[in-house]
Amino acid sequence: MRLAPPTERESIRAIMAPLLTDEKAILTRMVKKSLDLFRIDDSTGDLVLVIPRTKITDKEYLGLLLVAKFLAFKAGLAKQDSMTLSELVGKSGINESTASTRLSDLKADRVAETVSRGEYRISYSNAERFLQDVSVGLEKTEPGDKVKEPAPTTENYPKIGKPSGVRDAILKVLSTPWGRHPRSWREIYDALKSNECYYGEGNVSGSLTQLVKELKKVRRVKLDNKTGYILDE
Repeated sequence: MRLAPPTERESIRAIMAPLLTDEKAILTRMVKKSLDLFRIDDSTGDLVLVIPRTKITDKEYLGLLLVAKFLAFKAGLAKQDSMTLSELVGKSGINESTASTRLSDLKADRVAETVSRGEYRISYSNAERFLQDVSVGLEKTEPGDKVKEPAPTTENYPKIGKPSGVRDAILKVLSTPWGRHPRSWREIYDALKSNECYYGEGNVSGSLTQLVKELKKVRRVKLDNKTGYILDE
């Protein structure tokens, strides 16, 4: 049987197809743009920067926190897609006055919107543009500036299974033959990154302190002119 020719509406829709999008496509593009900027902690839903904090402004950092919150909500890692001013201050370390001003700037740029008094969320329709602007800003840094830390080479670091959290990840890398020799904090941090365990520097440092002082599972040793860590067996 001969098929009927497409209607005029169908023809127009076919022409416009490259312009059309939906929520799944938008999320896919947001995730792709976010990969060069941050990860989301699978256990807490928190933002984990993979670029130096010094390379982005306070305004951009607050915006990224809101983007990460939205994506964590979509992934079922957060109960809501918004953050209060106090939450943003606590997560960013930016003082309340500055944070409030920068959030007003984000609202003026239509990047953030107010949910209720003192509560904000990312503007879904403008999140892609914001992520693109942050990436472009990083590319425009002065020659010689370090935009982001290079990924550590995997050949020098052990492979581990998926950890349940940062402390478990540290114990896993120190339990390998590579970890039988005292390792510096930086070596451990890079070993975690080589396994795509993107924990913040403060998170790794604090967890090492807990493993040494509270849990007694790791001990500190002298390593040349710095401190090394090894399992306390």
